[in-house]
Amino acid sequence: MSWTPDPTLLAPGEASDREVANVHGVHRLTVTKYRRRHGIPSGGRMGRPTGSGAWVPASGRLQPGEATDEAVAASQGVPVSRVLRYRQRHGIAAFGRS
Repeated sequence: MSWTPDPTLLAPGEASDREVANVHGVHRLTVTKYRRRHGIPSGGRMGRPTGSGAWVPASGRLQPGEATDEAVAASQGVPVSRVLRYRQRHGIAAFGRS
């Protein structure tokens, strides 16, 4: 079954595939396949909102590797998992380990 977008409605590439699919009453993958088949770049952004960059530890507080991840997380006001991922990505050993 082939789908052709209604020219009076939101066109593929003008917004995210999900938004276009909702307007046209079709599945998101139908819009994605149509867009790719016709070489139309995606118009919307999915995933993280713009401006939500990587976490950087605030100066003047405990830094990763200076204390336990729990203590650093409490000092920085972030989840422990964020401190753990930061340490792993930057090659910082856990507190008390060399």
